[in-house]
Amino acid sequence: MKTPQNWKTGALLRKGVCTLGAALVAGAVCAADVVTHEAPLFSLPETPAAGGARLLPAWAALTNAAAVADAFTPGESTLPAEFIAPGAVRLPVNFTATKAERATWDLKFRCDLRSELGIEFDFVCGDLSQFTSFCCYFKSGKGWYKATFAPDEDGVWRHVRVPKSRFRKEGEVGGWDRVTTMRISCWRAGTNRTVCAIANVAASGRESASERERMRKERRTVLLDWLADRPSKAGEHRAFWCHSARGLGGGHTHTWDSTIRFLKEMGFNAVLPNLCWGGVAFYDSKVLPVSPDVATRGDALKECLAACRAHGVKCHVWKVCWKMGRTRTAQAFADRMAAESRVQKSFNGAEDRLWLCPSHPDNQKLEIDAMCELARMGVDGIHFDYIRYPDAGHCFCSGCRARFEAFAGAALTNWPAQVRADAALALKWAEFRASNITAVVRAVAARVRAEAPGVEISAAVFRNPATDATRVAQDWPRWCREGWLDFVCPMDYIESAAMFKSQARMQRDAAGKARLYPGIGLSCWMNDDGEVEDGVRIAKQIQVVRDLGLGGFTVFNLDRRAEAALPLLRLGVTKDD
Repeated sequence: MKTPQNWKTGALLRKGVCTLGAALVAGAVCAADVVTHEAPLFSLPETPAAGGARLLPAWAALTNAAAVADAFTPGESTLPAEFIAPGAVRLPVNFTATKAERATWDLKFRCDLRSELGIEFDFVCGDLSQFTSFCCYFKSGKGWYKATFAPDEDGVWRHVRVPKSRFRKEGEVGGWDRVTTMRISCWRAGTNRTVCAIANVAASGRESASERERMRKERRTVLLDWLADRPSKAGEHRAFWCHSARGLGGGHTHTWDSTIRFLKEMGFNAVLPNLCWGGVAFYDSKVLPVSPDVATRGDALKECLAACRAHGVKCHVWKVCWKMGRTRTAQAFADRMAAESRVQKSFNGAEDRLWLCPSHPDNQKLEIDAMCELARMGVDGIHFDYIRYPDAGHCFCSGCRARFEAFAGAALTNWPAQVRADAALALKWAEFRASNITAVVRAVAARVRAEAPGVEISAAVFRNPATDATRVAQDWPRWCREGWLDFVCPMDYIESAAMFKSQARMQRDAAGKARLYPGIGLSCWMNDDGEVEDGVRIAKQIQVVRDLGLGGFTVFNLDRRAEAALPLLRLGVTKDD
């Protein structure tokens, strides 16, 4: 059997290539190795040579310190970029004295990338634990093309290749022929100093079809061997979120019974089925409007519970809070919520009919009653999702104004701008928003402990506890400290095992006495390399969970992609039940 070390000396890895997110192959079998972070700074290793890379003209012009100082503009609370060598730039990071969410640097230049496949560059980070993710942006017109990338090891240069197909649009982009700025952003997780560096930014070239196929076959053979050789661990919590209320295939190709049987056969012992939203239930609810689907296809909760009992799988019902859903909630209910001033408004005054306002007492009661009703229906657990505001730009409805004025004990003369312009009010506003979400979690915990003892309470949460309470009013570390949650599932939907480890290590401290089952984002990863690479990424992150001493994990989402990947995990990492 080939070992990871032997593979890393193969032809593919001699090229030193990590394609973004899909084939981070150079670290695919070693990224879960334990690393330490005793020193916040390190000496940069020798800069790799550009070789035959077609450097972008603006990058080739970075030949001295003056050129770097003139070309790069640091973002707010970001230290200036520094010259290392021609074509190589040092990016110092200091999170010790700032609350900034990221460090960012802009390089302004004009470039036409229409005919290119993508971008490639070399990147190194001294301490990955300080970051949740890294992003590469290109500005065009009024918007940006954005892609994430992830180094897989501290202190080692990695070659990153970013196909244009991996970029997502933010705002109104003007086309790849009108690029005017490149931005590198390092999103914050920690509070220390470290340093990153980037070199040899170039346009990606083409490989022949025969070369790509040869590399694909070589990689597949080695990874299958590696997957079969992964150790298993019996007795851990292995769960899947299932977005469909009807199981795999939306109930068209599977029943709940065949879905749960498949999960059990693949070594999983828990499921989190999404059976209710802010304005609809897929079971016989006395609190939420019942979907018409129940009359024609049956009660989804009863079917799922029966299957779970038959196959020995735990059922923690997943509720989407506040968000009603564009197609799931009856229009009449959504219209009534708007007529009763129970939906959200943005900072700019736009009404959002998809979201219920979390400060409205009737909306809070709806969420609390719906969760408590579920707890009394024979489930193993109830699971909060979207237990937050959508972003920092909501909610600024008239009801929020009145309730905030009572909360703050002050009348506002310039709503809503005043809560952003006045620093003291801004802090109070953040406290007010968090208190609305926390009130629901606290009330549900109190009632469920009394009305349905033994039913567990859990939540899917954002991944950065240092900023989540401010950004989306999700103070989940407090919910864990207070004992309101039995376990918590941060949505760590990133492909790199090293970045996953950085996040989970930070979250372990924040979770305190609550069990931490990190979320593995299978369905959120780019899907252009097939089920074998999916299996490798999941297996790496499962090993991270074990290395950190956590009791289990939760994978998103139980769908066709999961159907293909799970048998590969059963070869090794989930072999033992």
